Amino acid sequence: MWALTTDSDYLGQVRRAGSYPQALRAGRLYFGGLLWMMGSAFVVSCAGWGLPFFWLSAAAIPFIVVGVLAARKAWSRLERELPGMPQREVRSASILATLQDLLRRR
Repeated sequence: MWALTTDSDYLGQVRRAGSYPQALRAGRLYFGGLLWMMGSAFVVSCAGWGLPFFWLSAAAIPFIVVGVLAARKAWSRLERELPGMPQREVRSASILATLQDLLRRR
């Protein structure tokens, strides 16, 4: 018989892992870069400033790239810490836990 686990079990295991703060930091970099890029592109577009000001949006690209690289490193560490969980579940649970923690009211 299969041992069924719920999503909250996976989220809890990921949140208790020692490398979860690295995944959270990667999420902050990535989502912060995306918000910066979308927000500045919206402002430049609505204000009608023109093409030279779209460099404000392009300045967010390094944050997105660093966030992706940090996420890959954090995922590999999480996979080593949680060998009983499938790789796909580790990554999905870390993304969901990170989003929940970033959006949670403080």
